[in-house]
Amino acid sequence: EHHYFEITLDIQAVEIYGVEIPEASKDWVGKKVIMDFGGTFFVGVATMVGLHRSGGTHGNIKVTGYSSTFLLESDHTCASWCNKSLSDIVKELTDKAGVQALVNPETKSKLEYECQYEETNFRFIQRLARQYQEWLYYDGQNLVFGKPQAGSTTKLTYGEELSVLDVCSQTLARPIKGSSYHSVNDQTYNGQSPDTAAGQNTLGQAAFDSSLALFTAPAVQRAEPRITNKGELDAYFQRKQQSDSAASSF
Repeated sequence: EHHYFEITLDIQAVEIYGVEIPEASKDWVGKKVIMDFGGTFFVGVATMVGLHRSGGTHGNIKVTGYSSTFLLESDHTCASWCNKSLSDIVKELTDKAGVQALVNPETKSKLEYECQYEETNFRFIQRLARQYQEWLYYDGQNLVFGKPQAGSTTKLTYGEELSVLDVCSQTLARPIKGSSYHSVNDQTYNGQSPDTAAGQNTLGQAAFDSSLALFTAPAVQRAEPRITNKGELDAYFQRKQQSDSAASSF
């Protein structure tokens, strides 16, 4: 979902900047908002500005809004694409909306056909991420669709930067298998999950293995996206298993 923010400003602080109270509402709504948290930035858009008073005080100016992903919240619309990749489709939508995006899905092949039916652009992108088991999140400045770049490590010490610390592992991994029928080629493809963890630490790997030891019978599922060959089906079940078990350790 979109990130939500609320900024409360003292009326005197607003007046210091030479802005009249009625003008603040007129001039600030719809404008870009940039917040700097010690070098970590959040970019959003102001969707509502209002004056709040209570208890006889002069009151405050409240600025509320959402992350810049809100620009993708168009009205429900319809569109279709033929022989376009996920990257092509997502980049087209984000570019039109003026949303900065880092698009790098693991699904590289061109899609024979994809349609958007009575969905906002944001809901459609969410559906694509779910269908193809791709990452989707907002990093404060960019909408990230697909595998993220490796980040740097930040050391946090309990009792200093951290006042509460929980380290847990859980049994989330399940074996999966299924099939997909390609009507044009009159071919039925069968595939299954590899049942191997990827990107897990030691605790996550142990939880992954323990979960598969508990749940030995594969669940039979269908692939959500259109499948054109067995390799695509195996890759889909691999990404789905990785996604389902991502929080094996946290």
